[in-house]
Amino acid sequence: MKYIDEGHQIRAILFDLDGVLIDTNNWHPRAMNLALTVHFEEPMDEEETEVYLELNTAPMIEYLVSKGRVRQDKAEAMKKAKDFFVEKIMLQECKPCDRIKEVLSTVRDAGFKTGVVTNVSREMASLALYYAELDGFDVIITQDEIGDNGKPHPAPYSRANSSLGLVGKQSLAIDDSSRGIISAVDAMCRTWHLKRQSDLTAQNLLSVINSYVITI
Repeated sequence: MKYIDEGHQIRAILFDLDGVLIDTNNWHPRAMNLALTVHFEEPMDEEETEVYLELNTAPMIEYLVSKGRVRQDKAEAMKKAKDFFVEKIMLQECKPCDRIKEVLSTVRDAGFKTGVVTNVSREMASLALYYAELDGFDVIITQDEIGDNGKPHPAPYSRANSSLGLVGKQSLAIDDSSRGIISAVDAMCRTWHLKRQSDLTAQNLLSVINSYVITI
């Protein structure tokens, strides 16, 4: 028989956007490299690209400024150029994915609430979800709601739980970055650190949920 204390039962699944609901991990480095190129700067090297996969745009540009790769007076123009290019890439490459639709329908049919928790702007998140034909979320938390307190700060996941009327252990956060997992853990969420976007299947998610149920 399986049981879990009612107060700790998982009631919601909170998904990161980039690299989880949508396979976007190479979009942002590509867009940043295009932005660097139009500003007559060298594209990111392998080390810088790895750093970027753990950051969002503004901190990455600050990192490049600190390394002397980008002039401070170019930072804002760089951010606008990067956002422009990632939207263009998204328009061309963001397509509906039956596997992700099955994940959402499966957990919703099982009675779980669903949410999106991301560091990107609401405008960018809305566009990505629109192109991917993903909707019906009970809560969406973006940079617009949390400002400078993005992941790894616990605010994004804490706010999602609060909006759903839940405490941390009543939600499972699925994130592909260490910053996202730190955010979720500090918000007291249960977590699944997704290593590959292709690992997000209905069967795998139900297995993870089941792993948090105590067996006696």
